[in-house]
Amino acid sequence: MAATKNSVQFTVDRTYTVSHPKFTMFRNVEYLDAAKLSKGTHTIELGKFGGASCDCAVMGKVKNGKLVAIEHPKCDNAVQIPPALNKKLQAARKQLARGSDVRWEDIPIGELTTSQAARNRVIIVITTIDDCVEICTVMANGMKICMICCPTLGWCIGPSDPQVAMF
Repeated sequence: MAATKNSVQFTVDRTYTVSHPKFTMFRNVEYLDAAKLSKGTHTIELGKFGGASCDCAVMGKVKNGKLVAIEHPKCDNAVQIPPALNKKLQAARKQLARGSDVRWEDIPIGELTTSQAARNRVIIVITTIDDCVEICTVMANGMKICMICCPTLGWCIGPSDPQVAMF
């Protein structure tokens, strides 16, 4: 596997480049009702991945007023990753996260709604050490195709053109 600081490249039938995904947090996170989320377990929408035509929301698990986990529900249009490719993808994801000093910390919802720094911490976790990565390849016709893949979960979302089979 060839690697740079921001990407890892490997070959399984064709050459793939794996990189950190782009992520956009929804503005509604700023308007969550911290009092209503202070007791019990809840699921909230945090945002979505950008770039690879991924319209599935990234969710957050809230427990007793704190964001305690990031969740990636499987979308209707998700495709299973072939086993040989998934093994390489998991290794590439680990290699991308290697050396990162980012660690998950539970975040109080009150802080998440009022602090851009808290929202940025969530974005950094999702785009550096979380389960999903962006995977791109150049097709025989020269067209670059990208998908969001979550190798630990075993599925990918995308590409924008459903007629194009990436694998």
